[in-house]
Amino acid sequence: NGVTVDAKGEWSIKLLDGGESSFNTRLGYIGATHEQFGRVVAGTQWSPYYDVAGVADLPIAFANDFLYADQYNLGSARAERMLSYRKGFEFGEGFGFNLGLGWQGEHDMYDARGQIALSTELAGFGLGYVYSGGDRQIGTKNESATSHVFSANYGKYGSGLYAAVVYGMNEYFYLDLPETVQLEGLLAYGVN
Repeated sequence: NGVTVDAKGEWSIKLLDGGESSFNTRLGYIGATHEQFGRVVAGTQWSPYYDVAGVADLPIAFANDFLYADQYNLGSARAERMLSYRKGFEFGEGFGFNLGLGWQGEHDMYDARGQIALSTELAGFGLGYVYSGGDRQIGTKNESATSHVFSANYGKYGSGLYAAVVYGMNEYFYLDLPETVQLEGLLAYGVN
């Protein structure tokens, strides 16, 4: 029937600090992929938001704090308890369009939230936009935690010249701050 089912688990162990959260799930999902209809994934996974916002987050260690500050709850990098759908479209050689949708149900201080990611590639250049939105509790009030991120990149990281820029506008999305702006850049050259 053309469907490939896969599952992945990845955990972290804090050997030195220990405490309540010494063992954590980093990734834990089950997915189904069909060449024509796309991919559906359920569980803790890399989010569609990260597909666009993570183009400058490629060095060995975390390249920024923004994506990881509350990633599991907001779905800005790894997203906990997310249902996602991704589909790529090819329009001839070297031109593609990607769609990503994500949904997280209500939990703890967070209402249900959704995200939509759009990106394109043409002759080595990439452009992307992602929106994430949903309410979260800040103190005794509910606030709308939203993020709009634009990204551009060129090349393939680790193989020759790679450049990426990310710009984001956010409300109650980073460290409970009412408004934040993120700007990231990466310029790298990899030798094969």
